[in-house]
Amino acid sequence: MDNDYRGSSGEKEEDDILSSKSEYLTRHSLVKVITKESLLAAERKDLCRVMESLSLREHHSRTLLIHYHWDIEMLFSVLEEKGKARLLEEAGGEGELNQD
Repeated sequence: MDNDYRGSSGEKEEDDILSSKSEYLTRHSLVKVITKESLLAAERKDLCRVMESLSLREHHSRTLLIHYHWDIEMLFSVLEEKGKARLLEEAGGEGELNQD
């Protein structure tokens, strides 16, 4: 009777381990590898979006994106909350970013 009990417990532990391993693999199989090309394409897309939305040149848009750590959602959130002048000022001075 004791052997049956231990066997059931061992099987349950083994099932738990297999279940945990399966969950781990499922969660981690959703990871994608970012290639240099896809990263550059995403960067270019964000850069163009900022350039068009704020009517800025590329190097000024890049300065904004770098200042906001390429978090375009944060950049547009600050734009909405504080306005373009404040956004530019916080990223490096309104005069500097508006000079061409």
